[in-house]
Amino acid sequence: LSPYNDQVKTLRDLFDKTNLQNEYSIEISTIDSFQGREMDIIYISLVRSNDEADIGFLSDIRRMNVAMTRAKLRLVVLGDSGTIGNHEFYKKFLEHVELHDSYESAWDYHEWFFPYLVCKVYPNSTKIINEKKEVSSINFE
Repeated sequence: LSPYNDQVKTLRDLFDKTNLQNEYSIEISTIDSFQGREMDIIYISLVRSNDEADIGFLSDIRRMNVAMTRAKLRLVVLGDSGTIGNHEFYKKFLEHVELHDSYESAWDYHEWFFPYLVCKVYPNSTKIINEKKEVSSINFE
């Protein structure tokens, strides 16, 4: 789930290029179009990431509250804690998941994720990222 139509469209386009849709029952929707429904597992993308901690549309916590309560078995929320953590609702949410030892940082996965990303973005590159400081120097345009 995403609060943004453009991200939903991008994710759908990416998934259309894979066999995952044929192998799994994956639905990609906006939060608004999902209201009133439940699923066993829900991933929510909070999208926003910036130095100003501007969360834009995410400040409508009624939508997020609805989205976060629709998972029957597992809820996975993806977002930039540095951006969303300045908003009181998300700050409490982050405190809650940390208290229950459920918070994981993307940096915990950098050895797996970033070399994969670099290989996909730069297929002829031999550079493998293995430190946080190297990530900020790469332009993914």
